[in-house]
Amino acid sequence: MKTKIRKQLFVLLILAIFVGCTQNLFSPSRASTNTEVKTVLSPEREAAAFGVYRVRSGDTFYELFGPDWKKVALINRISPSALRPGMKLTVPVKPKAIQDYRCPFPKTSDRGVKFLVYLEEQALGVYNDQGDLQKWYAISSGRKGHSTPTGFFRISRKDKNHRSKTYPKPDGGTPMPYALNFYADYWIHVGKLPGRPDSHGCIRLMEDDAREIFRDTQVGDLIFIE
Repeated sequence: MKTKIRKQLFVLLILAIFVGCTQNLFSPSRASTNTEVKTVLSPEREAAAFGVYRVRSGDTFYELFGPDWKKVALINRISPSALRPGMKLTVPVKPKAIQDYRCPFPKTSDRGVKFLVYLEEQALGVYNDQGDLQKWYAISSGRKGHSTPTGFFRISRKDKNHRSKTYPKPDGGTPMPYALNFYADYWIHVGKLPGRPDSHGCIRLMEDDAREIFRDTQVGDLIFIE
């Protein structure tokens, strides 16, 4: 009983932190004078501002964090389908942590890109025609031995119900919904995000994110991956 009460108090604390403190998580700070928002918190301050929650059997993002679950999923680069008992989640323990959580992308870009992908950050940023960052998303890119290609590419094809021609081997058939082809047989598509590079070279997104990006993307849009 005491354990259950402690868990409930913990969840209530996290929900209280999120209320009114979510404005800057998905978009860059307009008040910042830096064009490259790489580090807002020092390692020491970041360590103090965030805690760790170990996932238990039966936990879901929504049960733990309510309607704000995507914010914790974004911080951890973990999708609901990848949540497992024993997994450690980084969670904010101070209101300032949410306000200052770093956006890995510059707020503006002069590269003329629709998408900017940082493989080291496991993140994808979307820019408008004026070069302003609109939103950023968690991804999972190619794991060791299956690197995601880097450089400039253009979206060459959209396929809402795409299936892999290679995986599972030998005949393929793995669903890759809301797929955007950017090079050879490499796609941006729905897939599991386990908090690390895990794909065969494609760029995976959470389902809602992939659907949103698919809807707003045109063939010919420019993407830069580094």
